[in-house]
Amino acid sequence: MNSLINYGEKDYKNFRFLFKNSKNLFSGKYSSKLKGQGVEFCDLKLYDFSDDVRKIDWNVTARMNVPYVREFLEEKDATHYFLVDVSGSIFNKISEIKKLVSTLLFACNGFSDNFSVIFSRRDYLKVVPLSKGKKHLIRCIYELSELRGEGFSDLDIGLKYLLSNVKKNSIISIFSDELDFEDSTLSYISALKKRNKVAYFEFFNSSELEFDLGLDVFCDSESGEEVMYDLDDDEVYEIILNFNNKLKNCEKVIRKTGAKYFSFDCKNSVVEAMRSERFEI
Repeated sequence: MNSLINYGEKDYKNFRFLFKNSKNLFSGKYSSKLKGQGVEFCDLKLYDFSDDVRKIDWNVTARMNVPYVREFLEEKDATHYFLVDVSGSIFNKISEIKKLVSTLLFACNGFSDNFSVIFSRRDYLKVVPLSKGKKHLIRCIYELSELRGEGFSDLDIGLKYLLSNVKKNSIISIFSDELDFEDSTLSYISALKKRNKVAYFEFFNSSELEFDLGLDVFCDSESGEEVMYDLDDDEVYEIILNFNNKLKNCEKVIRKTGAKYFSFDCKNSVVEAMRSERFEI
């Protein structure tokens, strides 16, 4: 473990420059759905003999002629799960995915929250267990820096793990370039959303849509299969139109599950995108 930590320190320092951006990603400490002692006023309720008399709101009580007490939201450290698609199709998006995930990890560590990273593809699942602190952050950064995309995408592997292991009121972030979803994938996301906060981060690279007309060879990044195409202007237009429609449909179906949706063009810097967009998961 010590050798791993020492090795991970280098990656930790490489990503540390992103920390100044991560401070503005969240609006502040998280509030749980539990009602208790806290600083944020939540609601008023009729006084019960079990309530603390110090909670009585005397102004409301005087107006209503019935005793009312104040309720507050209880502050609580959040629990984060980061599910990362590590299939072969992320080969030209991997750098920006690493930057975004590492920045969010630094943000979690800055708030002293618990966090876990899950790497998923077909027939593969790797989990960095839930914990907190600098050593845990370095471990996650190390695993992230070693990330190599290969094989076929299958988010269901990671989503089923989350459904089996995640407690309610957690924050789940999914990072993938998947545009076409199985019904099972959407049902898993919907099920997670019922008890947790869920966000889907879609990554694409617009440079993939820059084609040379005429004969060209395309390689499937997941299967490795090479196919030769003879493209003209109309076919290129159809490919771009089809991709844009898939991107719009991806946002539509994700939002229908109740999850938040964010998208990034990996042709540009994700750090610049973070400066212009405030994340509220």
